[in-house]
Amino acid sequence: MWGSVLPHSAVLAPAAEDRIWRTTDANEDLESNASAPIMRRQNVVHLTTVITDWHRRAPATT
Repeated sequence: MWGSVLPHSAVLAPAAEDRIWRTTDANEDLESNASAPIMRRQNVVHLTTVITDWHRRAPATT
């Protein structure tokens, strides 16, 4: 799983507006120019769900 997420992991520091995660439901768990996702429990749970669901239907990477 992590191999397919790795090319898109640069979103975590900072959460730049042009990253792939900004186009998914994960956007609500990321603040602009933050170095990490919002760390409230409900955001972490939601972000985990978004990432694992995304992995099941991840876009092809080159």
